[in-house]
Amino acid sequence: MTSPPTDLRAPGAAQGFVTTQNILTALLILLYVAARLWRLTATCLWFDEIFSLTAARHTWGEMWRFAAADLIHPPLFYAFLKIWTATGGESLLWLRLLPALTSILALVPLFLLARELRLSKSAMNFALLLLAASGYLIKYAQEVRMYSLLFLLALVSLWLLAKLLKPEHASRAILLALTPVNLLLVYTHYYGWLVVACEVVFLALKDRRKLPPFLLACAPVALLFAPWVAACASAAGEGKGLAQNIGWIGRPGVADAAQMLALLSEPFHFRQSSDQPLYARTGLLTGLLLVGLPVVVLLVRRARRRRQDKDSGGEHEERKGSVALLVFFVLAPALLAFVASYALPVSVWGTRHLIFIAAPFALLAGIALAALRPLWLKASALALICCWFLLAGALTLVRREGAYIWCAWEGLAASAV
Repeated sequence: MTSPPTDLRAPGAAQGFVTTQNILTALLILLYVAARLWRLTATCLWFDEIFSLTAARHTWGEMWRFAAADLIHPPLFYAFLKIWTATGGESLLWLRLLPALTSILALVPLFLLARELRLSKSAMNFALLLLAASGYLIKYAQEVRMYSLLFLLALVSLWLLAKLLKPEHASRAILLALTPVNLLLVYTHYYGWLVVACEVVFLALKDRRKLPPFLLACAPVALLFAPWVAACASAAGEGKGLAQNIGWIGRPGVADAAQMLALLSEPFHFRQSSDQPLYARTGLLTGLLLVGLPVVVLLVRRARRRRQDKDSGGEHEERKGSVALLVFFVLAPALLAFVASYALPVSVWGTRHLIFIAAPFALLAGIALAALRPLWLKASALALICCWFLLAGALTLVRREGAYIWCAWEGLAASAV
């Protein structure tokens, strides 16, 4: 069973435990930051990053039309990148710092969300370890695209939703904050609407009284997004539509959904080419087993406990609500994206688009690892995870990636000129 909420340690031991956890939190934050800044300029800009920079070089009006003609991404990130390059230039380091710092800034809403969900310090540290070492998050924290911004804004939105669900918070102030946050979110990526849709469904399931005011707060978001819809509709009429840009994306299968979950727990590596080491080829399955199994154990025990004690309340009921929210925001967005990829004329599936589910998954895994019992099982699981992460980190440190073909083309083009 999961551990009881009451801390039975002696006062001195409890204080020592808190101090140790605080030190560990600080070290994990350093790891999170270092992992996103390490080898930040090791590779050249690739095609999508060059597109971002090209968009940012346009005048404001031209940038709006340029992004609309592309159809597949709203323009907010390009606007931020335009301001960023106007401030510090277009060096590779300066360009890559924008997504890296955005990813680091996401730690703020992450901690706020964990506090709102009443996570223990140990659960939060387990979650922070997973996020700090995530090769998936590190990759997109070093790419001059909108995915780190999507991750940040989705976390802020989810934190505000968690606050909205608490009766002690003033709903009006939270809704006033949610409106601009969700507006920025949907102007960052179309999957921002997926986050908003999941929030609507979750409120409909958990607290229908707050659904009407939430929908009212969404009305300005939809209204202010309408000009972008009109711009894209006009551009689509002049071209070949979405198929010209995302027609190559295949419709997802069960293996793609499993890969998405496996990516969330693979340490320090993300496949960027077909040339990958042996440890990386086995890393997806290893990470999924070591991190995913405790989550399955947690959910099975919660379901069993619910059947045995339907009348339990108080803090336990609150903790159940936290788990329910995290499970929902891991599974529901992926499920909706999966279904939409079959319902729409073209597939919209993409692991990078679902980057925002990494945080609720890590928090859920943190709760699961902290709740493992008996203690020998918990200690064994943590030892295996730490050993695997250390091994993956060491191998990543000593391995040197070969030059990607598009970087070689860059050198050839420069020499030809």
